[in-house]
Amino acid sequence: MYGKSALALALLPELLAARSIGNTFSRRGVDCSFSTAPSTGDTCEAFADSWGIAVDDLKPLNPDLDCSKFDDETEYCVSGEANDDESTKTTTTSTAAETTTAVTTSSSTKTTEAPSTTSSASDHEPTQTGLSENCDKFHKVVDGDSCDAIEASAGITHSQFSKWNPYINDKCSNIWLDYYVCIHVPGATTTSAAPTPTDDGKPPTQSGIAANCDKFHKVSSGDQCDSIETEFKITHDQFIKWNPSINPGCTNLQLDYNVCVHVPGAVNTHGPTPQMPNLTSDCKKYHTVTDGESCPEIQKKAGGITLAQFRKWNPTVDAKCSNLWNGYYVCTGV
Repeated sequence: MYGKSALALALLPELLAARSIGNTFSRRGVDCSFSTAPSTGDTCEAFADSWGIAVDDLKPLNPDLDCSKFDDETEYCVSGEANDDESTKTTTTSTAAETTTAVTTSSSTKTTEAPSTTSSASDHEPTQTGLSENCDKFHKVVDGDSCDAIEASAGITHSQFSKWNPYINDKCSNIWLDYYVCIHVPGATTTSAAPTPTDDGKPPTQSGIAANCDKFHKVSSGDQCDSIETEFKITHDQFIKWNPSINPGCTNLQLDYNVCVHVPGAVNTHGPTPQMPNLTSDCKKYHTVTDGESCPEIQKKAGGITLAQFRKWNPTVDAKCSNLWNGYYVCTGV
């Protein structure tokens, strides 16, 4: 599945470059809902891939497209439908969108801020392109959403989600922020978004919980992923691995349901929590990362340890020291 990611990687850079620049591609028989110019140096393939589509999908939207003459002074249609109408020329001005970045311990899905449109009187507008006409239940995409998270929350399969939202690509890299997607059609069979209580009277568990879980925590009001992880001295990686239905933003914890907090053989964290993932097990000294703090600053505060030592004790930290987590502990001595 895709996007077992809340929080999201940087959104599509092409949205920042979206603009109305005079040269607008002539399109025969195309109802284009959004067009934009490629980045300098882009090829057909690179441009199409950046929008989560193939060149074969790009060509029907731009019938006169010649990849050998592809240039960044022309706007190309990336969302729309081919039809049998006479030639049209798109004059809609594209609007730039913001980019947000979020840090998470697993891969994250891009949530794209879509071009602005005029909503109708419907309670579920605007919608993603091509959404099922008979859709009777909707979900509004929020920052950090992934296909996996939406499917788990709605109790539907990926196959159902893709069928009802055919415009969304296999990588789930083009879901649009604040747009509605379809999560049910009449007659569709779904699993319960919240599992039903068990026959033996024990509290139910979140869907997808680790089959070999040997220790549980009943979610109570006010619980958050990090508070649960701190209480049971487990890492965020462990918690998400044992409870895969919980989304990156930890916004779908279900009150009075059990989550898994231990499996056989799992090693609990030592020292204060929360910690950056994979700290060395023999750590004796810890430091809490503050907002904007850099590796050299931490090294100096720790008595002049080297970057090599710091990264050895904190293997999750990258070579550029660009992924320190504010409020988390790192190891500064063994």
